[in-house]
Amino acid sequence: QARTLHGRIGEALEAFYGGHAPAAELARHYVMGGEQEAALRWSLLAGEHAVRQQAHREAIGHFRVALQMLDTQAARSEGRSLPWPAQLHIAIGESWFKLGELGQATQAFQQALEQLQRAREASAGPQPPTLLAAQANRLLADVYRMQGKYELTLAHLRAARDALDAGTGLREDTGTHSEQALHVSWMSSRRSSPGAAGLQQVSITERILLLQAQATMEMLFNRAEEAEQALWQSHQLATEMGDRGSQAFALHLIGWIRGWGVHIHEAIRLQEQAHELYVAIGDPFRAALGDQGLGIIYQALGEMEKARLHNLRGFEMARRYGVRHVLGWLHWNQGAMALAEGNWAGCETHLQQAMQEAEATSNVRLKPLVIQAQAELAFRRGDWRQAELLFQSDLVAAKNTEWYPSAMALYGHFLAVTGRTETAKAQLEQAAVLPEPVGYSGHFYVPMLAEGFLHLGIDKQAATYSKRIQELHGLMYYGVSVDRILGEIAALEGDWETAERAFEDGLALCRRVHNQPEEAAILYEQARTSLMRTSGENERMRYSLERIHSLCNEARELFLHYEMRRAADLVDTLQEGVRQLDVRDREGAPGKITVEHGVHGDYHLELHLTRRELDVLRLVAEGHTDREVAEALIISPRTVNRHLSNVFVKLDVPGRAAAVAFAIRQGLVG
Repeated sequence: QARTLHGRIGEALEAFYGGHAPAAELARHYVMGGEQEAALRWSLLAGEHAVRQQAHREAIGHFRVALQMLDTQAARSEGRSLPWPAQLHIAIGESWFKLGELGQATQAFQQALEQLQRAREASAGPQPPTLLAAQANRLLADVYRMQGKYELTLAHLRAARDALDAGTGLREDTGTHSEQALHVSWMSSRRSSPGAAGLQQVSITERILLLQAQATMEMLFNRAEEAEQALWQSHQLATEMGDRGSQAFALHLIGWIRGWGVHIHEAIRLQEQAHELYVAIGDPFRAALGDQGLGIIYQALGEMEKARLHNLRGFEMARRYGVRHVLGWLHWNQGAMALAEGNWAGCETHLQQAMQEAEATSNVRLKPLVIQAQAELAFRRGDWRQAELLFQSDLVAAKNTEWYPSAMALYGHFLAVTGRTETAKAQLEQAAVLPEPVGYSGHFYVPMLAEGFLHLGIDKQAATYSKRIQELHGLMYYGVSVDRILGEIAALEGDWETAERAFEDGLALCRRVHNQPEEAAILYEQARTSLMRTSGENERMRYSLERIHSLCNEARELFLHYEMRRAADLVDTLQEGVRQLDVRDREGAPGKITVEHGVHGDYHLELHLTRRELDVLRLVAEGHTDREVAEALIISPRTVNRHLSNVFVKLDVPGRAAAVAFAIRQGLVG
């Protein structure tokens, strides 16, 4: 009686509401009433309605009920074209994908492929269209791409292309078409007779899928131009047929390819267009990812308010729809922003949360980026031992991901800046020969490569990258101003005006975004540059001691405020060395020295520094303690002291600080 009653209620509601009947309510009554054909029809309609309302979990429930109805039917209904089970698995997978549930989406797409395989193996009955296999493979490849499983990505992209090629060949041989099978006929508003327009639409859909697969493969092979060309073609076709999802897909990936380097403003425009489309079609996962991408791009430009706004929107959307997969990326954004502002505790907290999310969601693409940021945090705070361990861990985590070149470059940069020349040289040279990845995975580490080679005195490599990073003027990555590095390069080339202009541009950016740790670093470099300008000249004519001391005082105050003790010690050493040199120079002209096997061949010097003495001096100038110098060079602290004593005698300086200042003035250290 209850089943009969539910069936009658469903019929009454359908008769009363007509075309505006509440699909979900009718589906429930027909399911409970055992009316399978009606239950199937209204469950499909309810699922479609839920998708349009962005109620993706509700849609998944309705499509699963419809799958059960299809499984219990002995044969497909006559007179009404029903969807293939694989179509429903794909619809379920797409809903999971939009929620960022990549594991569930993978399972659904795999079930679609398994069902299609079983249908093809069955000798009797109609065969499913090959377009379904292409669609499932392309979507599955996209999931694997986001998970960093690139071998599986390539395998499914190839399978998608093979399916499309096979389908095209089959229709050419038999003259058959797959439009009828793909027509969404369970919705009355979409019913139409197969005709030329419908056949053309299927052909366009196939072409879009093929171009998307081709573009993704080109991206994986680091062929940006070819990928972009295919994406623009797919975008044009999608626009012609009103496929907003494919339009957004193309715009988003093109924006990613443009990256956050020289084309950063164009990338913003494309990403914003894609974001608007994803919001409009109800794809919270990709919309939140768009907010994350825009947040980090605006941060590189120093537009922190816009960066915070996009991050906030991303968090709101992710939490509203339960899109957990993107939370880790958003926490990484927050951590990078806190790093730039010197908020060490906030940075550490957000990066820990990002790592927790990466581990909980098995996000192998996010994990190396989090470790990389943690390493940069330890580096900036002066905890070099912890920084080195993290950089080494990052190399392991980044292997087989697009972040490996940046992991290699940033570790080499760290080694170079902290004075480990031989190890740094090997690391940086390996990073230099690796192809630069497409998109956000590239650009940002190139300034660090340039500064690393600069510290090693490899002028040719530094000059190569200096030309490249001219295009990145006005940007900052991990809180590091590109203009500071440009200023350092110009200073070593003796182009004092360009150096000063670059430093001032960097200071303006840092003060606008409240990046005081980097502001202090620029002030310190300005003081070093002022000292370098005095080489071979009358100091009183070329610079003011008061200016150097003023710059050092400002830098020290900021470094101490952010507890950057190592950096503050470097400032103290420089300032004390300048005082001691001034006293010495007042008493007599400075002697000249030579460097045995030195890297700077321009200096004609009378006394000799050995290679080992120069290595010790370079490490001391970079802020290493005697014990750290001993560990780096694999010698005893007593030997370090002996080398330093020899340096003091040969340079005719009273102590450590004066030796460092003299080495900076003569260009003996980076």
